[in-house]
Amino acid sequence: MPVTAITSASQYKEVTGGVTPVAIFFSSDRVASCKSIAQLLEEKTKGFPSQFYKVDIDAQDKIAKDAGIGFRDVPTIAIYRYNQKLGDCTGSDPQIVDRAIGSVTSF
Repeated sequence: MPVTAITSASQYKEVTGGVTPVAIFFSSDRVASCKSIAQLLEEKTKGFPSQFYKVDIDAQDKIAKDAGIGFRDVPTIAIYRYNQKLGDCTGSDPQIVDRAIGSVTSF
């Protein structure tokens, strides 16, 4: 299943508020390393249920601001459950994808 784009604040609240942990990839098309992490995330999460989402911080700046994510913070993959951030991984190291998958699927 592909990584699903979050396009509204209400969708963000719904996605992060569940009992099942989710990973949200915060990115910007203006940051080259976001593209490589996005591609890797798409490839590695194909076999998982819909627990992986993405937010374009340029298009959804209010969501990014509410999440405490700015331009200098991308790429970031944050893990949420019950509307609380459980942790995050920031940077262009491909291992952040593996850490995020491990965090989400270990519950």
